[in-house]
Amino acid sequence: MHSSDMSEKTTSQFIVYALHHSDSDHVYIGQSSRGMLRPQQHDQQAELPKFAHLPRAKWIRSLHARGLKPEIAILEEFENDEDLDDAERFHIAYYKSIGIPLLNCTEGGDGGAEISRRYWSDPASREKKRVERTGRKHSAETKAKMAASAKGKTKSAEHCAAMSEARKRNWATPGYREKQVESQKVAQNQSNVVAKKSEAATTQWADQDARDRKSEQSRRHWQDPKNKAKLSEAMKRSWERR
Repeated sequence: MHSSDMSEKTTSQFIVYALHHSDSDHVYIGQSSRGMLRPQQHDQQAELPKFAHLPRAKWIRSLHARGLKPEIAILEEFENDEDLDDAERFHIAYYKSIGIPLLNCTEGGDGGAEISRRYWSDPASREKKRVERTGRKHSAETKAKMAASAKGKTKSAEHCAAMSEARKRNWATPGYREKQVESQKVAQNQSNVVAKKSEAATTQWADQDARDRKSEQSRRHWQDPKNKAKLSEAMKRSWERR
């Protein structure tokens, strides 16, 4: 670990940093495993709307309104991410102890998870997001970019195993299965959802390339002995329950 005297530049990948400005008393403490990329993101126009409800974003907007931008100070640099959480918590506690008005919503070291949990556990917040997203559609250009970025990418065996394990844990959680089934029933019974799915399917299958891709995917899937065995086992369990 290397300490830094409020430097504004670094080549380290793992850092604890502060956002501040000489014309403001407020400070935000954060950590990054991507060097300067993370602290610089806070000030980007594309980033601010996502976190508009947070004190940090409101403070940055107040600076923008005065033609100012937050400054970045590197508090500590590390060779790996092992001590990032503890260091972030230390600096948040230290700045609080000397009376600095911090913009952090947690004690640090949680990567924002606690903020997210509190936000989404609030029914009013969930409803606000639902209203904001209703009717929002990606432009053709955005869809094309998303398709191009995903094309040709294959998930590693480790990634697939991790996703599989996560899904198993979710479905093993009491009440999760019932909740998912009920939400799907509600969605399926909504006329606008049914119409959208029908339109999407019609458009997709009208494309010969799309049909060829689906056919090839299906062929490869059922040529895999593991998938055949899974289907066979699932059918056996289904018949046993009847």
